[in-house]
Amino acid sequence: MNERKRHIETKVRNILYKEALPNQSTDPELCMLLALDNEYDERQLNNDRPLFEQNRDQYIHENGVPTFNANLDKNSIDEARAKLGPIKIRQLQYKYREFDPSIYLGNIEEALAMKS
Repeated sequence: MNERKRHIETKVRNILYKEALPNQSTDPELCMLLALDNEYDERQLNNDRPLFEQNRDQYIHENGVPTFNANLDKNSIDEARAKLGPIKIRQLQYKYREFDPSIYLGNIEEALAMKS
């Protein structure tokens, strides 16, 4: 009996695991390519780290790291907001319902009765 129970639990666990990770691939070729890509990135990082630590500004300039030069004064912010126009907030309709504990208590009592 315990063996059958363990077998069913394993099946359910496998089904839930596959449901939770639907896009996971175990294709060996894809795994190999991802591992090679990761290895390349690690080596490149290890090669670039000393250069970056020596002279940050030069490294950023030579390697094309994007920089953000924005004029963030109050006038430019106001102009950008004016171009966007007013913000429209959609009003949601919500019907308030009084809480009725008898709905839930009835279900709990039925479940307890079935369990006994």
